[in-house]
Order: sequence, then structure tokens, then C-alpha cells
Amino acid sequence: MIEVLVKEHKFLDEKMNWIIKKGTYRIMIGNSSKNLPKTKYRNRVVALK
Repeated sequence: MIEVLVKEHKFLDEKMNWIIKKGTYRIMIGNSSKNLPKTKYRNRVVALK
């Protein structure tokens, strides 16, 4: 099991606010971009204050 923290999905918007978008995140694990045997799609709805 891999734990991915919410803060690792944040990015700066055009107003320089840290945000995270709702949607589908793809987690890919492999030794190169051409070899990704472990790929998971997760739908996550996130609400941050």
C-alpha cells in the first residue's frame, strides 16, 4: 500500500493560492515511463478549507 498525502497534489493557481482539483488521479509505478506495470486510477473528491 502506498500512502499519498493530499498536500502532494496541491499546486499554485494564477492567484498564487495553493489548491487541489477534484477529479481522477492516476498513480503509476515503474522503472521508466515505458514500463509501468502498476497503474491505478482513483476518483477522489476533496474538500479543503
